[in-house]
Amino acid sequence: MKHAVTALLLMTLTSTVMARSGQKAIYGSIDMEFTTNRSEDRIKNMATGISYIVNKNRISQEANGVSIIRAETLKDMVNLCRNEPFAKNMATANCTGFLISKDKVITAGHCIKNDSCAHLSFVFGVTVAKEVREGFAVDTSNIYSCKKVISANQEGNDFAVIQLNRNVEARHIFELGDDANLTEKSKVYMLGHPLGMAMTYSRPAPVSRLYAADKFAASLDSFGGNSGSPVIDPKTDEVVGILTSGRTDFEEKSNCKKFAKYNDGGETITRISVITPYID
Repeated sequence: MKHAVTALLLMTLTSTVMARSGQKAIYGSIDMEFTTNRSEDRIKNMATGISYIVNKNRISQEANGVSIIRAETLKDMVNLCRNEPFAKNMATANCTGFLISKDKVITAGHCIKNDSCAHLSFVFGVTVAKEVREGFAVDTSNIYSCKKVISANQEGNDFAVIQLNRNVEARHIFELGDDANLTEKSKVYMLGHPLGMAMTYSRPAPVSRLYAADKFAASLDSFGGNSGSPVIDPKTDEVVGILTSGRTDFEEKSNCKKFAKYNDGGETITRISVITPYID
């Protein structure tokens, strides 16, 4: 970032997005990992349908069909202690979305609450292999715009259905499952972009609480930026909910922050059955 004004603007945007993206946390040991070429084939395939949601002013188009998503290390972004996991990885603290058709994405409603649809970019293929000194170097062809918000609930159930400006080809389209069969013996997993980091897989974790009709909780490792991530039934690989909020991400130490860890409780997930009536 060449100019102080630009730096100040980006810092303000980062703080705003982190504040509205809800808080998430680690349960027990860290059970999440970046998706790479060594990941399971099914996980790698599903990860192709995950979208990194970022404000357009963070993206600069370079030569040869490459664009840069400007980011900084997680250590610098939140003053994370240097010996914490992911401290050296790039992050921006945005939101996550996932494809449900060639041109439609589901995310959390609060991800568009304070941003016009026209200000957002939806980027596919943001993996740890794309990290560069300035942030992430991505194929410009993988960047999409928001054409319109088809439906959104920004308060209670916190979801949004977005139509993209063009079709997305050759990427995984998620099947929406049946959340009625969830019990407190069920497990779920998640894909997304915690804290605006690269594509991350949160391994199966138990459902910790069932709410009446619209929500449930699970002890998935997640953070601000995971808002809108698909929560998936490992038995079917179908989406049973979207991550919307949770507990505090960090705890303050003397001069830096560490990840907050919990032994019980869970993150709040909106059931997919609440959203399906709003999808044509």
